[in-house]
Amino acid sequence: MTFTNSDVQVSSEGDANLLEIAEAAGLTPQYGCRMGICHQCSCRKTSGTVINRLTGEVSGPGEENVQLCISVPQGPVSVDV
Repeated sequence: MTFTNSDVQVSSEGDANLLEIAEAAGLTPQYGCRMGICHQCSCRKTSGTVINRLTGEVSGPGEENVQLCISVPQGPVSVDV
């Protein structure tokens, strides 16, 4: 897991979402509801694949906007946080 804007790299196993991983790494990304409703935690994923915890949808491997609170990484992922 790489947080590119913060220049932080951490390892993560299990089903923690990107927001939980960022907070465990000492980062303080913006968030609101923590349930995928408000979109305040949206950020740019620059590489890797995540699963949307609400819909089960798997992201593409390239750049796209994701919500930190409902996105679970599947392997190495980089986000602009």
